[in-house]
Amino acid sequence: GHGGDPAIALRLAGALWPFWHMRGQYQEGHGWLERAIAQAGQVDPAARAQAFLTLANIANNLEDHAHARSLYGESLHICEEIGDDRGVASATIGLGMVATNTGDYDRAEKLLDEALERCQALASPATVTCLFGLGQLAIARGDADAAERWLDEAREMCGPNAVVPLAYLAMESARIARYRGDLIVAGEQAAACLGTFREIGERRAEATSLTELGHIDLLTGNLDAAGDRFREAAARNLEMRAELGLVTCLEGLACIAVARGDVSQAAHLGGSAAAWRDRVGTARTVPEREMFDTTMANARSADPDRFDAAWRAGAR
Repeated sequence: GHGGDPAIALRLAGALWPFWHMRGQYQEGHGWLERAIAQAGQVDPAARAQAFLTLANIANNLEDHAHARSLYGESLHICEEIGDDRGVASATIGLGMVATNTGDYDRAEKLLDEALERCQALASPATVTCLFGLGQLAIARGDADAAERWLDEAREMCGPNAVVPLAYLAMESARIARYRGDLIVAGEQAAACLGTFREIGERRAEATSLTELGHIDLLTGNLDAAGDRFREAAARNLEMRAELGLVTCLEGLACIAVARGDVSQAAHLGGSAAAWRDRVGTARTVPEREMFDTTMANARSADPDRFDAAWRAGAR
């Protein structure tokens, strides 16, 4: 019967992926695809390559960097063997994004540049994703001007009706505006993104928008509002088991604790977040790292022994 047909299992798992993605049920989708691929030795290589790519995207969303890297590699290998140039480009973009997430910016640049050349030669729809990835890399490096150029180029390719990609691009622009200190612009953009993501049910992006608004509130000294945003975002991330999202909320709450003069709380939350990042290998962007480290160093200077003890307790 169909239950035992790996090709159908793979197609079904792949088709359900957007549903899992929207609802944030990554683990569930992950298990399904893993099982489908395990039985799929005899399936045609194009279907396997696509399934590996989908699984790699899930692993990437779960901050499982080593797993994502090897799955993108599997997809890349199959696509090279069967001469699927678009597939090669997509897997290369994925590898570039993993490199950005782990703070390996030179490798990310090499991979994304190579992917962009390939995408443009093929007139591939993945070109927008690649430009988005290059924008994120520039943001991670703290190069706001370059980031803006990449995001504008992606926007032009989208056309005016591509609501979802445009909202994701706008979210990155809000972050650039915040890094530059344009807090009014940042707040308006992030609030508009939050509205869009709520409307279409993109839960993960909704949490990201809330976190962004929390950071903007924090910078404008609106600590109560910032706390509400971070806690609401944390609840969303917890529902979805989105660990990075949760950790960024903890970092935001740590910064609020510093502003309120609660050194122990700041250190405890900061230590927890740092331990998670060390374990998982997810790097902060350069601007986030500078802001966070400065904030924590200021908190520590008040009472180093107390700070360090709370940091160690949080890191356990």
